[in-house]
Amino acid sequence: MRKRIAQLILTALLAALLAAPAQAAPKTVNVRVEGAGETLFEGPVRSEGHEIESSSETLMHPCDGTNGGRHASPGATPTAATVDAMTLIGQEPPFSGTWFGGLDDYLVEQWGPEVSEHWGLLVDETFTAVGGCQIELEEGDRVLWAYDGTKSKGLHYLTLAAGSTPPGAAVPTATVALNTPLTVTVASYLGEEGVHTTPQPLAGAEVSPVSTNPVNDFQTVETASAETVTSEAAGRAVLKFTTPGWHRVKATASGALVSNRLDICVPAAGASDCGALPPDDQVRSLLPAEAPIGTTPPPTEQPNNQPPTNPPGSGVLGIGSSAPPLARTAVIRQLRIDGLLLTPLDDRASAIHYHGHWRRLSEAHAWQGTVTLGGAGASLGVRLAAGRPVLIVRDVHKRARIAVIAGGHRQTFTLTASSSTASRTVIAARRRSAGSVQVQILSGTIGIDGVAVTS
Repeated sequence: MRKRIAQLILTALLAALLAAPAQAAPKTVNVRVEGAGETLFEGPVRSEGHEIESSSETLMHPCDGTNGGRHASPGATPTAATVDAMTLIGQEPPFSGTWFGGLDDYLVEQWGPEVSEHWGLLVDETFTAVGGCQIELEEGDRVLWAYDGTKSKGLHYLTLAAGSTPPGAAVPTATVALNTPLTVTVASYLGEEGVHTTPQPLAGAEVSPVSTNPVNDFQTVETASAETVTSEAAGRAVLKFTTPGWHRVKATASGALVSNRLDICVPAAGASDCGALPPDDQVRSLLPAEAPIGTTPPPTEQPNNQPPTNPPGSGVLGIGSSAPPLARTAVIRQLRIDGLLLTPLDDRASAIHYHGHWRRLSEAHAWQGTVTLGGAGASLGVRLAAGRPVLIVRDVHKRARIAVIAGGHRQTFTLTASSSTASRTVIAARRRSAGSVQVQILSGTIGIDGVAVTS
């Protein structure tokens, strides 16, 4: 009898495991959001399907391709990937839309500051026939949201590439020597729902420089620039650059949506390249790169807010630079603060992914000697074990507000100003399982001293 019961239990466990929903596989896709007069976002994003929340609601809804029963297992979707994109550049809220239960999807009405009831959604130059939470993306897919795209009948869409090569998954790039002609090709296609049309060369389009707003990273095409050139037969236009560095161009034409961006490297004399790609050409993501942490506390303990032996000197450290090493004689892994004994990730840990504008400071009273400062619009992502996420914060000299998004819940916290040199904790709601935690700074400036989990 006992053997029979054990077999039944084992069978039930196996059935539960098989029935459990699969995880959405992350995909790297190119996301572009074209507003009324600016490009709000353009670049590669690594994303997975997940729950999202419109600014007009207080409920999270799934957006992972299983919406409306269209796919059996979750995957990356255009809407979720674009929510991630807008979050990465600090747009608060990232989007707004109306949820239609019958469709199991959103009608998107706003990306960042741009409001339109007619956002057109295209994937790989094809107008989608369903909402952006029902479509599952493949690696390298191109997602385009067009302001008033479904309202403007007969609107053409432009593509821009170096030579005759079509745009790839990410922002296309090219390299050309100083004062040397570079031929680019402008093509256009008419957006039709559910129909893929091959872009055709377009004469009479203008190829102009692109400027980037340093505050919000939005891009504007400088159509009045003296450097603007017009495409000729077969859609070809010839560019020439007299200064080294990265140059950015887009194509425009009457009755057409602005093209994708083309980034062109012009090496300095004697050089072969321009160094690293511009930041927004590099893959960005809110996804963590490491497995859940916080399950194996190290053996030693450090009193609250005591600096390590031989603390780092004062000064500013750039994100990604080498921080001063900790003393070899002191292995500092645990922290007692606000009545809690924690095993935090230090602010320098590679598992914490910072987005937006942050700077790292050496501070003698910070845990392990450094603190990472961010202002309004900055965000971070980290994968944590189950429990209550804990932020260890300091340097809140003026009132600040932050949002913590974890386990399908979004919480907003107000941090009062303090002149104390001590760190303090912000504790979010308990989560039943490990997963990604996102932190957005809504206003003010705060310093991150570490991230941890408590029971």
